[in-house]
Amino acid sequence: MKLTKSLFSLALISLAVAACKSTDPDPRTQYVGTYKMAFTDVLQNRSSGATANYLSTGTLNVKLGATQAELILTERSTYPVQVSGNTFTIPAFIDIQSIAGSSVAFTVSGTGSFSPNGITVTYTGMSTVNNQAIQFSTTGTGTK
Repeated sequence: MKLTKSLFSLALISLAVAACKSTDPDPRTQYVGTYKMAFTDVLQNRSSGATANYLSTGTLNVKLGATQAELILTERSTYPVQVSGNTFTIPAFIDIQSIAGSSVAFTVSGTGSFSPNGITVTYTGMSTVNNQAIQFSTTGTGTK
């Protein structure tokens, strides 16, 4: 009888441990891949008000990050994003861009979202060049 109780207890413990293990697939995997992107860039001298608009195309690569809430995006730069459901935030990072032949360091952050087979991302960057406040805003949309 004691052996039966021990086996029963062991079976219950095994079931409890198995129930605690998550067999749910990682929801981030649906976003992993390469997206063909179309970008609209607006460069603005915040001091003078002068603006310039640019259209461009490119690719955005998305891969899994180190944690359950992270993806890694690569476009001009590689940076981690924090994912919550189908939306993400881009924590501030430094991006070096060429403007009028000079390298300019921008502090960049942004947001984005995923849709079935698609992505939308918005970046904003700020810098100072020759005592002039320069801002760029980029909006990109893409499909896998």
